[in-house]
Amino acid sequence: MKTFIVVMLLVISACAAATPKFRTALTPSEETIVYVEYYDSSKDDSFVAANAWIVKSFNSAKDVIERSDKTAGIIVVKSLWPFTWIKKDESGASVPVNYYVSYTMTFQTRNNKGKIEFHTGRLMNQHYKEEKLYLDRDNMPKLFAYYYQIKDDLIQAINAKSGDF
Repeated sequence: MKTFIVVMLLVISACAAATPKFRTALTPSEETIVYVEYYDSSKDDSFVAANAWIVKSFNSAKDVIERSDKTAGIIVVKSLWPFTWIKKDESGASVPVNYYVSYTMTFQTRNNKGKIEFHTGRLMNQHYKEEKLYLDRDNMPKLFAYYYQIKDDLIQAINAKSGDF
């Protein structure tokens, strides 16, 4: 009986180690990242350049743009950030599992100033089903680097004097 209990405890601890260490909530500083940028472009030109960049950068702008209001100078995009988590199966082999983090990007422009805000959502599994979990802290720097790259690319597109970005 003791052997059975010890074996069961080992199996349970191995299963616990194999499950992702996702969290049930994010801290406010992890939920929303805001960048404020200054550029050499009017509100209308900035909006047009940002919209063109979004159309070019996302597979289907029609599917990701939630709101686009030129008068207000605001574009809201909802998308997914893919990442791969490597887990161990029963035999100890490494198995890649695809997950996605939903996020909302809001771009707002006024005169020569733009605000780009990212709101991090929940995890989605490889079948795009939302889970009641959030990204673990170990993967947050990768997500923030992704946000930062989007911000840099978008600002570069706005600052480009031609439509060639």
